Order: sequence, then structure tokens, then C-alpha cells
Amino acid sequence: MSKIHIRQISKKLQEEIAPFLKDSAKDKESQILSKCLAAFGIKLATGCSNKAAALSVTDGADDNGIDAVYYSEDTKKLVVCQAKWVQDGKSEPSSGDVGKFMKGVRDLVNLEKSNFSDKFDEKWDSINKALDSFGVEYELVTIYTGAPSLGVHSVGCINETLEMLNDPEPLFHSVVLNLGEVYNALAKDVHDLPIKLQMTLTNWGKNEAPHMAYYGLISGGELANFFKDYGPRLFARNIRSLLGSTVVNEEIAQTLKKSPEYFYYFNNGITITADTVKKSGAGGTKRDIGLFEVNAASIVNGAQTVSTIGKYAEEFGLSSLDSVSVPVRIISLEHSEEDFGNSVTRANNTQNRIEGRDFVVHDKEQIRLVTELKVEGYTYNVKRSILFKANDKSFDLIEACIALACLHQDVGLAVQVKREIGRFWADLNKAPYKSIFNPTTTALMVVNAVIVLRTISEVLVYKEFQRKGEHCGIIAHGNRMIQTLVFNALGRSRVANCHTGLDDMLGEIPNLVDEQINKLELIISRDYKNAFLGSLFKNQSKCELIYNECVGNIQPVVDTVDNGTDDLFAFAEKK
Repeated sequence: MSKIHIRQISKKLQEEIAPFLKDSAKDKESQILSKCLAAFGIKLATGCSNKAAALSVTDGADDNGIDAVYYSEDTKKLVVCQAKWVQDGKSEPSSGDVGKFMKGVRDLVNLEKSNFSDKFDEKWDSINKALDSFGVEYELVTIYTGAPSLGVHSVGCINETLEMLNDPEPLFHSVVLNLGEVYNALAKDVHDLPIKLQMTLTNWGKNEAPHMAYYGLISGGELANFFKDYGPRLFARNIRSLLGSTVVNEEIAQTLKKSPEYFYYFNNGITITADTVKKSGAGGTKRDIGLFEVNAASIVNGAQTVSTIGKYAEEFGLSSLDSVSVPVRIISLEHSEEDFGNSVTRANNTQNRIEGRDFVVHDKEQIRLVTELKVEGYTYNVKRSILFKANDKSFDLIEACIALACLHQDVGLAVQVKREIGRFWADLNKAPYKSIFNPTTTALMVVNAVIVLRTISEVLVYKEFQRKGEHCGIIAHGNRMIQTLVFNALGRSRVANCHTGLDDMLGEIPNLVDEQINKLELIISRDYKNAFLGSLFKNQSKCELIYNECVGNIQPVVDTVDNGTDDLFAFAEKK
């Protein structure tokens, strides 16, 4: 892990937790971050809100080594946390700090209130309740942004305290979270948490080898309730999310409406993968009905079936599904090989047409970028889905692909996204896909490229409005060429690595767009006067000639057309 990860964690914590901290106005940044980290440790352990986690913080003078404490009556869990903000990302809490924390835990359990500051006054009622109640879990969290493991003396101190507190019953346990674990946890959204489903299958059976799998029928009403409760989270491992209105989905809806009792015969059913699958003892060994607990469940095939059933129930009520039964398979991944779940997903998607881009979701570079961008506060949508809407903090695979292709100093990539972007997904192990999505592609590079691309596109829309005839055609058909030329003029490294000053760069774009359009006009009027622009800008060899000449020493012609240049300066200032 590096200082970049520290910076990303710092930004995320200050955005999500710092606003809820009390009495921190006079604190130094490191103190605020330490408090935020303590609150985040509480949130991870209990699933509480950012506000509740922030209010659990007790860090300050006379805190007796305890930085936050929280009792959740819902989950019957008391969490005591010590946090250490390590700016360099390398060191660890000292054994003295850990020892102080363990002493504080012992004092807290013993209700030695005089050893704590006034900040604990409002905590004691909940602490008393936790210590007096049966079935409460006690968790000691040590969270820090440093080395992978604590020192041997610190570990020994924790183990000694646990041995003392767990005599005679093992009620206490310790959790240590280092920099990597903090980073990964922050990258995950609460919506990424695993889903546990309780489902009833009729006429069920099982296959035990080579992997455990159960099959049977599930009621349409039960599926509708799952969709109501969890929505798109049900399809976490699927290569697609919801696709909206398709021919297949419309046929599913028609069957529900006209022939619900025939749904079993007309539908391929659904396939669910799960980390573990357990059958309850209810019903014994009889196969007519069985109750199953499905942990970390994901519908890997049948997303359109489930979503259509769910939306149908929303419109016509659950009673409309009384006679609907759906074939289902539940495949346990508990003892399977590492890639078995992905293989199941790929092999089972046959109802709606699969596009090459649908398999991108399993590419390790996309998984990495989704994680890194989420930490930076951006939503990067890789799956096809009608639910996705782009905004200032979100963009999808297509937009990222176009931006990176134009940023890359290979005009052939820009021609490819103009001609047939689907070629990028034809083979995820080689070019052109690997040319732009590889280990050197950083989250910062992607974000900056998308922002620059959007700004160029806005200027092109403005220019297209101002110009007429052939000028307009060059802008419309040559948009990817113009965007690539502007990226080249800005400098690939400059765009990819710009942490600050991006606004200054964006201010240069209107003039750069004008320059590139003027160059293209000169070259096309001279060498391709009768060419069909729609085909010209999809011809790689000709585009390479045009691009190379544009980035050479050709001087732009004086634009005698009133193209609203003055207004473009105003646009730049506005940006």
C-alpha cells in the first residue's frame, strides 16, 4: 500500500464521517482522522450509520486508551475501539498504546468509571446494559493505517487480556484492522454486503457431487418479495444487471398475465450461487417441501425473470402470482475451486443476448478500478443496466473506454471506438482492450480522461450549433478524431497525472478545439474534398495520415466563419 491509498482513505473518512464528529473544530487534521478511523472501526463492527459511529467517539484526554465505544441492542454487540492514524502507512501502534487500550478495556469491564473522562458519562448506561445482558458479543477493535501486522509484544498483550476476560466463558474476541483492510472496507459499499435468503422449495432434490446443488420449485410470490427487499443486489455476481424492456422480458410478462399456471413450462428458471446452502430440519427427508438458508446468495442467471416478476407484483399485487412456480437451482460454492462461480455465471447466461462487454465485469483490472474509484467517491458502472444514470460523480464502461482510447496516443484506438466499440470486448486478453485497461491504468487517469472528454464534447456541441454545412459534418463525424487531437495537445501524461489544476486545463480546451477543427478543415478540403465524412473517420489508414499531419507543423487556416470564438472564451471562464 502507498501514500496514495492513505490520501484516498483520508478523503473518504473526512467526507463521510468527519461532518458528524462533535467537539473537533480545534483538532488538528491527524486528530480528526484518528477519530474518523475509530468511528469507522465501530461502523465496520456493527453496521451502524456514519452519524451513530461518529457519536461513539470518545477520543481525547483521559480516554484511558479507548477511542470509541458503541453498544448495539439490535445485534447485542458491544464494540470497544482504539484507532491510530499512521500517516506514512508503514508503522504500527506501539506496544505501549496497545497496552493502554487493553488496560482501558479491563477498566471498562470492571466499571472503573473514575479512570475515564467526562466523555464517557453518556456511555455508561449502554455499557452497563451490555455487560448485564446475556448473549452479548464483545469485540475489541484495533484499527490503524499501517503495517500488515502488530508487533509480537502487542499481540501478546491482547492475548493476555483476552485470556483474562474469557475465563470461564469465551465472550470476548479481538479484531485487528490494518491499512489494507481499512482500504478494502472503505471501498465496499453497504450495498455490497452479502445477502442471506430463507427460501422454500417444493419437489426439491439435490446433487452432491462434484459440488453440492439443490433444485426444485420456488413460488413467484417469494421471488417478488426477494426483489422488493433487495432489488439489483440480488444479481451481484451476474454479468448483467437489469436490461429494461427486451423481447424476452415482454414475453415473460405476457406469460404471467395470460398463462401464469404454465410459467413453469415456458421459463428456463433461475440459477443461484451461494457461499453456503443449508437445509433446515423442517420436513425431514421428505422431498415435497424444504426450507433452505442460502448465504451470500446471488442470482447468476434469471435476473430478467426475477425483475419482471417483481415489477409485475408491484403493479398487480402478490396475489397475481399465486399460481406461478419457477424452476430454481441453488449451487453451493463452499468447497469449489476458485473460478468455479465465474464459470457457472458464464455458462448459464443464455436467455437475453450476451454481449462481449458483459464479461468485462470479471476482469481484474475492472474490479480494481471499480474499487479505487469508489474510494475516490465515483461510481464506475461496468454492467449494462437501465438503472444507471451518469452524473458528475458517475460514469460507465463505455464512457471510460472512449475517454481512454482518445487519451492514448494511438489514433487507431479512437477510430475503433468510432467504428465498432464492441471490438474492445472481443478478447479481454489482448489489444485493443489491453491497450487501455491494464495495470498502468489508474483511477486518477480514468477520472481525468472522462472529465476532459466531457468538456471537449460540450465544446463540440456548442461549435456544431454555431457552424453550418461541411463544418458541422466534420464536428459530428470527426468527434473522436478531434477529441484525440485535443488530448494530444494537452499531453497524455499531464492529463493522466493531474492531481490539481484540472480547471486550468479545461480552460484551454475551447481554443484547442478550434485549432484542431481548423486543421481538419484544411486537410479535408485539400485531400478528401469529395469523401463521405461518415466513412472517412472510420478508415484507420486515412485517419492515421490525417492525425499525423495534424500533430505536425501544419498551420491552421484563418477561420473566416463567425464561429462564436468570443463566446467560447466565455464558455472557458464559465467552466
